[in-house]
Amino acid sequence: MIDYIVSWCTDVNETAFQIVIFILFIVALLLMTKYGWLLPTDSRRENPGSGNLTAFTICESPDCVRCSRYRQIEDQLLPKLEEYAREFSWDGLERILSAIEEADIHRSNQEVTLQQPNVYFLPELFADPWYDVTRTHDVQLLKENFNEISSDFQNVYAEFKDGNTEGWLTNNVPTGEWFVFHLINQGKRIEDNCRKCPNTVTVLDQLENIMDINVFGNATFSVLQPGTHITEHYGPTNLRIRCHLGLTIPPNCHLTVAGETKQWTEEDCITFDDSFLHEAKHDGTSEDGPRIVFMVDMWHPDVTQLERNVLNYLFSPNH
Repeated sequence: MIDYIVSWCTDVNETAFQIVIFILFIVALLLMTKYGWLLPTDSRRENPGSGNLTAFTICESPDCVRCSRYRQIEDQLLPKLEEYAREFSWDGLERILSAIEEADIHRSNQEVTLQQPNVYFLPELFADPWYDVTRTHDVQLLKENFNEISSDFQNVYAEFKDGNTEGWLTNNVPTGEWFVFHLINQGKRIEDNCRKCPNTVTVLDQLENIMDINVFGNATFSVLQPGTHITEHYGPTNLRIRCHLGLTIPPNCHLTVAGETKQWTEEDCITFDDSFLHEAKHDGTSEDGPRIVFMVDMWHPDVTQLERNVLNYLFSPNH
């Protein structure tokens, strides 16, 4: 009788253990499906708009580096780097060469699974979703010139509300409306827009780490209307740190990067690595008005000056 009871308890324990293992397996499977970990890297890159769970926000512009032009750019990288090295030297270019020749290996070896830039990943850069650069020269300069930047924006936004949409673009979002006014768009200055914002351009020209002659670099006024959701997506590269200067921040607006949510603050900057999975929401009402930030892309601090020069050559907006 005792042997029977011991045997029965053992069977029950084994069954319970198997059930727990099965539940853990299902949970892990769901998590991997949500973040696309079950798919090889190329599956995430080949068709970012395929409509599956890894299809994060894409735009419809045929000129967009992240959404449309990445294969064209990638195919040119190695020939352009070899051309540069023949004229100058290979010294200091080891990480850039490795990033091109072993791109898929670097991506598959990434320790941070929520960081998946789909165009260019430079190895050995410190990876953190949020950056505390509040005391840097560039961030301080943006904050000190808040009034001038805000004044420029209010001038062009007043014309926009009166029906003059020249220079404005509408980004596609599943809900709401997202308008942008570029001063720099993928490394190219939009001269007509810049002439309308002279004070802001003066500030941009004084920034030490701005990414301004590179297809990954942007400087943009970004307007989210109430009810807008920029769904989660990855930026194209880990070379940059994105800075948002809060101009008009109503309640119920937030930015989520790698699962951590923060709120913008007027007259202050928030900086993050947008190669991490991120999304933005304006959950306010029409009475709250739009959320408005001035967005500037800056170089990741771990990219050397030589690497910046070479990467500007490889990713020149004029090639």
